[in-house]
Amino acid sequence: MMDVSNPFALSDHRVLVTGASSGIGCATALACARMGATVIGVGRDSARLQRTFDELQKISDSPHAVVSA
Repeated sequence: MMDVSNPFALSDHRVLVTGASSGIGCATALACARMGATVIGVGRDSARLQRTFDELQKISDSPHAVVSA
């Protein structure tokens, strides 16, 4: 059920974020996780993508995932 008190809540949603290994993509992935989404992040730099994943895991216990392209 949608939380009508917060129109930006992303609980029970999955979000695919491209470019999640740095910059705007990383910031978007982390912001979506803070709003309750499960994040699937895609990026080219596997080391930086792993750092993004580590930060996602600190935000929530959701089954976040990353894919190095």
